[in-house]
Amino acid sequence: LDSNILWGTGAMTLLGAALAGWEAQRRKRAEEKARMERRARKDRQKELEANLARKAAERARQANQNQHMEDKMNAIDAADEAEWNRVQSALDLRAVLAAQARQDGQNQYMDNKMSAIDAADDYPVDSTDGTPKPLGSLVKSLATVSGDGILLVVIVLAILSVVGLAWEARRRHRSSNECLPNSTLANCFNDQGIMSFENNESITTSEFEEFQISLYQDVDYYNRNPGDWGRVEYDTPFYDGNPNFMMPWTEKRPDKLVCIEGVSCSRQSAVNYIGQGAYSADSGETLEDALRRVENWNELVHAHSASDEELYWTTYGYNNYLVYKQKQCEELIEQGQITSLGECK
Repeated sequence: LDSNILWGTGAMTLLGAALAGWEAQRRKRAEEKARMERRARKDRQKELEANLARKAAERARQANQNQHMEDKMNAIDAADEAEWNRVQSALDLRAVLAAQARQDGQNQYMDNKMSAIDAADDYPVDSTDGTPKPLGSLVKSLATVSGDGILLVVIVLAILSVVGLAWEARRRHRSSNECLPNSTLANCFNDQGIMSFENNESITTSEFEEFQISLYQDVDYYNRNPGDWGRVEYDTPFYDGNPNFMMPWTEKRPDKLVCIEGVSCSRQSAVNYIGQGAYSADSGETLEDALRRVENWNELVHAHSASDEELYWTTYGYNNYLVYKQKQCEELIEQGQITSLGECK
């Protein structure tokens, strides 16, 4: 009986120990599971916070990009508006100058008319043939000259008149003299020369602006008119001298590509049209008239339409001359020499 009791007691002890060990393992596994769950929750929380931070950063970056694009578009709009205002002011000035030119023309016409009336009053009519006495004397003098002699006198007077008008109206000519290699565009223009460019030669902004000032001052120096004699020979250092069917004897020169810093790259013969654009602006022509003149010239002389480059540089010279003229007039107003743009000539 005692041994059975001992065996039972030992069995119960072993069973209790086994149950206690199992319970300890269960609690350990439960604690490990809880610890893993806590870590997983922390990791998920960190990941969630990181995702929120990334989204916030992305929204901030997108907002910055949107603001940058909005600022950029506002700057472009402001620049476009400023350019529009500049061109509009130039066009307003052109209208003022054109009106002034028309008024000057009317005044000149009236002056000529009054001078003619005064001259008629000063020279009484010859009672014999109704001819003014001085003119009658001239007619009588010519009557003693043979018909061929009179014709020769008329031809000589006509040639002298044409030459005189042509010289006065142009001041510039197609020179075959090349400027020195170290000459600037402005100096070459003032010397009435032409430049020898390298292909793809780059021209700095400062040198091109200096040339433009010389060009616009020269155009502004004379009272230009759309139908001036010799206007067809108003050229710049970009003139290439290429011959055409009207002037086949002209020396052929290469038409090089030149690059104006901050503007564009064009054939030098196209850039040469900057002078025609400025000439049209000063003479009171509209931009449409100037472009039509370039088209007609190319169709007549070169037997083809004007290129986009030629029309571009005609427009460039036209608009920039008006801007130059407006600045000049504003300076005269600041100096007190005139009081309004209408007084600027």
